[in-house]
Amino acid sequence: ATTWCVCVCVCVRACVRVCVCVWPFVMNAPELPEDVGRAVDKYVAADVFNGQDERDAALPTIIVALEQHAVQLLSLVVHLEGPLNDTGNAQGRRQATMLLAECLRSASQLPLNFKHAQTFVTFFASKLADWQCVEGSLNGLLVLFEKHGPLLRPLEGSDDSPQNHVTVEVLRSIFTNVHTPSHTQPIRKATIDCVRLLLQSWSGEVKSLGATLGDGVSGIIEDERDPRNLLLCFQISKILVEDFAECVTDATLKATFETLTSYFPITFEPPKDDKWGITAEHLRTGLNQALAASPRYADLLLPLLMLNAQDDSESTITQALDLAAFCLEQYGPDVARRQLRVALNTARDEAGRGKTPSTGDFATFVLRSLTVAMQNVPPGLTPHWLSRDVDGFIKALAQGVAQAQVGAQLLLQATASAHPILLERSWSVALGVLLIEPVEGGPVTDKTLPLEALNFISNLLKLVEEDIASGRKSVAVRQLKAALANILATLRSCQSDGTYTREKEEPLACAPEPSKIGKCIELLGRLCQLVGEANSQDAFQALHLMLLLPTAPTGNDVE
Repeated sequence: ATTWCVCVCVCVRACVRVCVCVWPFVMNAPELPEDVGRAVDKYVAADVFNGQDERDAALPTIIVALEQHAVQLLSLVVHLEGPLNDTGNAQGRRQATMLLAECLRSASQLPLNFKHAQTFVTFFASKLADWQCVEGSLNGLLVLFEKHGPLLRPLEGSDDSPQNHVTVEVLRSIFTNVHTPSHTQPIRKATIDCVRLLLQSWSGEVKSLGATLGDGVSGIIEDERDPRNLLLCFQISKILVEDFAECVTDATLKATFETLTSYFPITFEPPKDDKWGITAEHLRTGLNQALAASPRYADLLLPLLMLNAQDDSESTITQALDLAAFCLEQYGPDVARRQLRVALNTARDEAGRGKTPSTGDFATFVLRSLTVAMQNVPPGLTPHWLSRDVDGFIKALAQGVAQAQVGAQLLLQATASAHPILLERSWSVALGVLLIEPVEGGPVTDKTLPLEALNFISNLLKLVEEDIASGRKSVAVRQLKAALANILATLRSCQSDGTYTREKEEPLACAPEPSKIGKCIELLGRLCQLVGEANSQDAFQALHLMLLLPTAPTGNDVE
């Protein structure tokens, strides 16, 4: 009876609810053997900073006694009554709590039942209010939920309210008492690990916290700088917005967004003596997945990333475009369409007009963005938003191609690659803009194409060929016939040195290899194959004549 009274005093002063079914276990708990008692006292008295060796030496004696059932765990609690409740001995409270957590972790077999496990969980949750006991309490909670989780689950058919479950009590205590950014890295990690475990394994129970859950998780990931913890922060923020969306208010979402984007761009470089193996790519992947977890981020994220895509740093531009494309792919076509205009305008202004060296990254971004926006759009059916958000973009790029802007060429090729409808639009708009009216009184009466655009047209034609090979015919034969006539006219207007017969003030220089005439001939042959023999007789005869001439051909020879 004396032992029982002492334990109740310990529990009451530690704010622990002792349940009736625990009492026989406590009442029958004998005092600790002398050697075990000395080991416990030595562990508790060891210096916090310099006493690790003493603690390591004392712990095995305690663990062996527990595993051999020479002592009971609650006997240990009785022995630790003094240091656990000594308000004037911060070190003693800290070490006593740590010892209990270590015993739970290290002892492989402990005779705990539901009430035992629940009592210890409640005890550790209450000790979170004591700054000195936070680390030990979090470690103890992690062990209990990891090793003894099944004991803590409600019985099947139980009508217990999720709001009253012990996991809810634990999270409330963490969110209320633990200011995570103020603690050391191991304590911050233990906090994040504990919260993540509860989110993943007790989702039904902790969801009853409502907005308190969202606010709490958002708070514990603030101001984290350690890469080991950052990866965990990215993971739990992803879990939060994916699986507990109803617990995340708009204000909490914005706060979480601001925390996550404060780490962008990732510039981390592992130290030379790094032993954790965490790289910048690991962090970028984690951040990308966290921000892509909910389309609710879209209206906040895309404008920010498009602003960063105008940065002077190539690395920042690349990261911004990759993250934007990845998020749009995860958010889906509806969100991508809403964000398309700002995305394409940024690409046009930066890459299409040659303002950035990251043209290739912009082209990839345009391709990925348009691909997701055009998802579920069947070939041949033009969506209403295309003329509003994309047609002007294509026309602006075609005008850039006419001015020999490499960036515009790459962006237009990327646009044409994204969907059969965009291939047809890009082809028709580009050739329409590029065509040059014939000179009045000149030898050529058909519209021609600028020689400097032939390589671009060749690349665009390759996409048409691939489209036809796949069984589609997005670009109609009549459009290809018109292009064939334009190429033939261009060839007829060429001299053997690659210049026009109707030159302006400055003759156009020949491309190195293949020559511009060679490129005309190549395009002529490819278009003849695509439109068929019946539609290419004139062009084929001209091509045949060009190839059979013993001397270098000219436009006059083609005539």
